[in-house]
Amino acid sequence: MKRRALLIGSPGIPGTKGYLEDMTKNDLNKITNYILSNTGGKWYENEILLLDTNDIYEVKRYINSIRNEHNDFVFCAFSGHGWYDGNKFSRVFEIGGSNLYESEFRQLSKKQLSVFDSCAKVYKLEALTESVALNSISMERSDTKNYREIYNNEISKCDQQDITLYSSSINEFSHTDKNLGGHFIHYLLNVGASNQMKNLDAIDTFQITKERMKKDNRNQTPDSLFPKSARNFLPFSLGRYA
Repeated sequence: MKRRALLIGSPGIPGTKGYLEDMTKNDLNKITNYILSNTGGKWYENEILLLDTNDIYEVKRYINSIRNEHNDFVFCAFSGHGWYDGNKFSRVFEIGGSNLYESEFRQLSKKQLSVFDSCAKVYKLEALTESVALNSISMERSDTKNYREIYNNEISKCDQQDITLYSSSINEFSHTDKNLGGHFIHYLLNVGASNQMKNLDAIDTFQITKERMKKDNRNQTPDSLFPKSARNFLPFSLGRYA
C-alpha cells in the first residue's frame, strides 16, 4: 500500500501579536512521533513530509505533488492560524500573510484522513482587517508484529472516503498554549496513544477527544466531516494490536 503523510504548520509572522513561536513545529513533531509508532500505524520516515513554513507557494507545491503521486492513503494535518470565510462558506488556513482555502486539501487520495487545528471564526472579507503530554511514544523494536500490514489491512477494509477532523466549530476560536501546543491535536493524539481497543477508527477517536475536551472545559467544540453511509472508517489507533 502506498501511503503519504503531509504535515503542515505555519506559525505566522515573527514579531506580530499572533506569532506561534515553536508551537506549530512542536505539534507536527508530536504527530510525527505518533504515526511512526506501532499504535499510529508504523509509518516510514520517508513517507512523511513535514513543512513548517510561512511560504504559501511551497505549501501548494507539496500539495500538488502529493495529489499527482496517486497514493492509496493520505494523512494530512495542519497546525496554525485560520478563520472561516463567510462569503465563500469555507475554512481558510493562514500561511504567513496568505490564505489557503480548505478545498486545496481535497482529493489528495481516494482514502484520506485530515486533521486541522486552527480557528474558524467567521469573517467576511470586506470586514477582515487582521488575521486572527505527548512528547514521545515508545516503540518496541523487539516486537515481531507487522504493524504496517495491520494498519494497511484496516485501511483496505474501508470504502473510498474523505474524513476531516476540525479543532473547532464554525465561528469558534481554537486554543493553544506553550505547554500543550494546539489543544485539539494534544487531546487527539493522547486518545490514540491510550487506546485499549484493537482498532480505534478516526471517528471514534474524534468523539472521545470531543468528550474529554468538554469534560476539561476546553472552550472550543471540535467538528467533523465524514461519509455517514460508510460501513468502516479509516483507522487512527491500533491500540491492543500494538
